[in-house]
Amino acid sequence: MKNPYEKMSDKELSGIIKDVIEAKEQGHRAESLVPYAKEIFENLNLDVNKPTIMLNECLNMAYYDLTMTVMKKYVIMVENNELTRKTN
Repeated sequence: MKNPYEKMSDKELSGIIKDVIEAKEQGHRAESLVPYAKEIFENLNLDVNKPTIMLNECLNMAYYDLTMTVMKKYVIMVENNELTRKTN
């Protein structure tokens, strides 16, 4: 199963990140993570009617994959001095 966030544009990622931040601030789940979480859920559970891994755990996995993708992009941008050029 491939991490779908790795192929997204910065604009697409920004929209998901915004949703995650707003969801956290408002105390509900980030709906933008649900499609990937459901994919994880279906891949990890042999029987989705009797799951061994709950959707909430899959949402955490989706969040982790998103976070790793954003951190990798950030490191690459810093290493290429893209952030410092834009701020100076």
